[in-house]
Amino acid sequence: MDDIRRDLLAERALGEIDRLLNNFDHYGQIVSVLPQLLQHRCTLAKLSQALHPQGINLDKEHECWLDDLLATYRQLGGQAPHATVYRKMERLRTQVERSWPEHAEEIIRQTLQAYNAESPQYRGGLDLFRMVRPGLWRLKDHGIY
Repeated sequence: MDDIRRDLLAERALGEIDRLLNNFDHYGQIVSVLPQLLQHRCTLAKLSQALHPQGINLDKEHECWLDDLLATYRQLGGQAPHATVYRKMERLRTQVERSWPEHAEEIIRQTLQAYNAESPQYRGGLDLFRMVRPGLWRLKDHGIY
């Protein structure tokens, strides 16, 4: 299979996985296979990056952390204290054979702030998280402001 065909297939698969991950799962069908979807999404992103590195500007490892963080908050009902999120994220990432570095908790906090429009660390783009109080965050689309 030539590189262009592989890249097209990888991009199509990424698009399908993104579509599944970004749609609300009313009946819990996606939640049951979420760790596998996230693992495959990261694998396909790495394949696409390897085939055409000049065409992709996203930090795919960071994207995997964001995906895992979204999955964790969804599994925890949309809101949870840091300690609970850290434990759940560690289980999720090790379950799908991804890294859990010493500074993982810092990465989680940075990711929350980077995707919170009210934070000075906000980079623009997606606005996904809200701080309820220090140490307690929630998904923006859950709960009352």
